[in-house]
This record gives sequence, C-alpha cells and structure tokens, in this order.
Amino acid sequence: MPKKFLLILLLISSFSVCEAEPLDFPPAMPVDALWTYEHRQGKEITGRSVYQSSRNKEIQKISEKHQDKQGRIVAQGRSLFDLRGRFLEFYFEEKGQEAQSQWRNLAGGLEMERSQEGDWVRQTWPKELALVPFPLLGLYLQNRVEELKKNKQVHLTLVISQVVLELKKRGLPENWSQLGLVCELVGNETFDLGTVQIKALKLILKPADSLMASLLPKNRQRMVLLLAQEKPHWVLSFSDGEQSYSLRNLKLRGPNFAMTP
Repeated sequence: MPKKFLLILLLISSFSVCEAEPLDFPPAMPVDALWTYEHRQGKEITGRSVYQSSRNKEIQKISEKHQDKQGRIVAQGRSLFDLRGRFLEFYFEEKGQEAQSQWRNLAGGLEMERSQEGDWVRQTWPKELALVPFPLLGLYLQNRVEELKKNKQVHLTLVISQVVLELKKRGLPENWSQLGLVCELVGNETFDLGTVQIKALKLILKPADSLMASLLPKNRQRMVLLLAQEKPHWVLSFSDGEQSYSLRNLKLRGPNFAMTP
C-alpha cells in the first residue's frame, strides 16, 4: 500500500465529516474538447494525462488515459453524466496494480466497488452524506466557484476507494474512510498555457481538523489547485505536495469558450 494512503488511513479517524452539496455538476463542460496534463515530481516529468469529452444520445462522457514518461498507458477511466449535469458513474482501472474502481450515483445515495489483486469491496453511503469521490474532486470544486467567491471557503467530505478497501481488509470501521476537508479561496493568479494567459483562482485544500493537519509532514498538509476564473472553470493545475499536474494543451470547438489557444 502506498505510503500516502497509509498515512491517510492512520490519521483519518480524527478528521471531522463536513456538510456538502450533492454530486451535481454544471452542464457547461464542452462536448468537443481535448485536454492534457503534464505530471511532475519536483523538476522531473513523470507522465501525462489525456482527457476527452464527448456525447452519445443523452449521456455525456469524459474519458481519461494516464501515461508514464515512456508514453505507456498505466491507467484509464471514464465519467458519465446526464445532460443536466448529474453525475451518473465513474469507472477507473489501474493496469500495474490489477485494480479497478467504480462509483455510481444512485437514487438512494453513492455506491462504490473496488477490486485489487484479488481483494474486493462494495460500499454504499446515503445521499445525505453527500460524499465526494476523490476522482471527482476537481469537477466538484468547479461547481462550487460561486460559493467560494462569496464565502471564501467550502467544506466537503472526501472518500478514497483504496482506503475503503484497506479498511475492510484490516477490519477497521468504514467511516474512517470519510475525510473532512476545507477548501479556501486564497487569491488570484495568472496561468501560462503558452499561447494564452488564463486568469485563475488559487484554492488550498487542507484537513478540517487543524490539530491533525499539524501532525502531517509539512509537504502533505495541503493540496493546491488553480481553477480558471471563467466557466467552465477548468482545473489548470493541482499539487498534492509530492506530485504536480499542470494543463499543457487545451483544444475546444464551439461558441462561448474564449480560452481556446
């Protein structure tokens, strides 16, 4: 189990669970779009991620492929939404770890399945908890920009499929998998996409429990995101203290998307 997940697992029981909104996302994501992120650890380029948005009948799909620095696909997934912006399903597979995870937004709540190297778990949570699956964190925050501008912060409760599986294997309480976070809007920046400068909002995410945050290593005490100020508030960069991900290519077609390089 990766050290970062083990660290979360050891500390997570002391984090508070925060109130949040249901998993509905803005329908403003363009249908015909292709965008790429570069991965770095320090100054070293470690890979890239490629996303594409498309539509089939009444379903909008965002496909993703993650590559190592040699260009080999190490993971891939897809997110499905209805045309009102309601999240339906997320599927992800990690080739090197023989792992698969799937999230479904059901009428009664959120359902998750995770399998990895022969271990398997299924978990459901009531809608009232309004949990945010880690893979949908960026999309969730894109839909909270107006609230962030008004209140300067939002609270959310994150859940990570690998942590849920590890808890089951170790016989530990499932609710330890729920991580209370606070997201703060701390200022404005300009993001350089090469041929265009994008006005951005700088967000910092950290544990809602300040005492527990102080016990984490300094480079793991917060995550930093840049979101575009203009809709659909693209995630421009993300850093978790160990690795960083930066938008390097964005191709859009259609009206109302002035960010096109």
